[in-house]
Amino acid sequence: MSSVIGFVAAVASMLLLGSLLREIPRWRHLGEIAQLTALVVIALGMLELPLSLTNHWVGLVERIQVL
Repeated sequence: MSSVIGFVAAVASMLLLGSLLREIPRWRHLGEIAQLTALVVIALGMLELPLSLTNHWVGLVERIQVL
């Protein structure tokens, strides 16, 4: 359970930091990259749920996510 909370906290901080950095002209690109990365990580996490429930390719998305 603690790893899930840590994962959610990391993604939430990426989204929050990205939105804050987008307001500063000098750091706008870094903010956009942070938000895009957070959305990709969320999408990979959502993709892993049905795969783990069907026991088909379990762990494949997690391995991609770790890279």
